[in-house]
Amino acid sequence: MRSSSGKIVAIALCAMLAVASRAHAEYRYDYSHALAAYQDGDYAKAGELFRKALQQNPEPAVRIRLYGQVWKPYLPQYYLGLIAFRQGDCKTALAQWEADQNQAVVAKVPKIADVQQRNAAECHRRLLATSKPPAPAAGQAKPAQPKVVAENIRQKSVSSPPQNARVPATSHERSKPVASHVDKVSKAPPASLLRAFDDYLAGRYARVESIDPATYSDGHARFQAYLVRAAARFTLARLSGNDEDLGAARQDVRAARALDDHASPDAIMFSPTFRAFFKRPD
Repeated sequence: MRSSSGKIVAIALCAMLAVASRAHAEYRYDYSHALAAYQDGDYAKAGELFRKALQQNPEPAVRIRLYGQVWKPYLPQYYLGLIAFRQGDCKTALAQWEADQNQAVVAKVPKIADVQQRNAAECHRRLLATSKPPAPAAGQAKPAQPKVVAENIRQKSVSSPPQNARVPATSHERSKPVASHVDKVSKAPPASLLRAFDDYLAGRYARVESIDPATYSDGHARFQAYLVRAAARFTLARLSGNDEDLGAARQDVRAARALDDHASPDAIMFSPTFRAFFKRPD
């Protein structure tokens, strides 16, 4: 009886292992065929297979063996983001790329990280461009301009700047006027600050670190300098896992909030993870 029972248990274990092995192999099969479909330009098929692979194994990896001696990075969310990007769906692309597990592994694959950063920057530009309010119909009064307008950030020169012009990287939500330490701006944003935002959108985070907020006498420009430098350092910390970058980002957030504790980073320009960090840096 013991021998018979032992055989039954062994058979059951073998069956379970066979099922697990088959399931483990299926995601590799789907992923390898998804890569082939993507290379062929069949994005519908590739997207379906990448989603199947992601459902079976949601953990990305720097390197897996697909079959034989063929090794590839396992990054289904990266490719789902690329497909969305090529189809003009930047919101979906950014959602896939900015997923924590995807960013952590992509950062370890330099060539792929470069492509993702470049395309993510382009997506941010597209979203900024499409965020402009529609022009009023003839005879209608122009709508009141918000205090912060995200799409104006890339304006390089202003021949006659409006009063209180700002570098638009934040939005304010206030039920009543609240006193702020940020001085009103009566001139166009400094060129060096605009370049810093350009570098940030282009993924040149190391360049953004060179900006010195203390050089700006205007309080709002100084606030924006701390903000964009904090965002760059936060992104570098997430890509490299460097605690020093994260600590520096915290210091910049504290300095920015000391200038204006009622501002929040713009939802189009900055990722949800950074905006959450800005609210609670500790």
